[in-house]
Amino acid sequence: MVESYLEKLRIELNLDPLFYQLENNQFLLAIPDTPPLVLISLTPGLNLWTQLGPMPTKGREDMLIYLMKANFLEQGTARGTLGINPEKSEVTFSMTLPFDLSFLDFKESLEEFLNFSEYWRGELQKTQSSIL
Repeated sequence: MVESYLEKLRIELNLDPLFYQLENNQFLLAIPDTPPLVLISLTPGLNLWTQLGPMPTKGREDMLIYLMKANFLEQGTARGTLGINPEKSEVTFSMTLPFDLSFLDFKESLEEFLNFSEYWRGELQKTQSSIL
């Protein structure tokens, strides 16, 4: 499903190449002027994941509280989740989608994910500037 939807999206957006297969059921989506996005086909479902930026060394606790408030009841993330990578050096954003998506639902969910990613990259940069 994921590969066929990505191929349809590539044709629709006239982007070549749009995606690369990384491992089994994992794809790297390369949209110009956007950080890489990883799509992971789950059983069932689909996970979208991207890095937003570095976790600040100063004001780390304030940043974690800010991210937790945004995650609370999904009030600042829609269906997504803000988090940090295992090394605690990068802020991440992920979203899990149901398996039975139409192409239109997939495209709209991907757009929503990209919009929230862009918003949170900006918020992260703004918050880091005010903490420093």
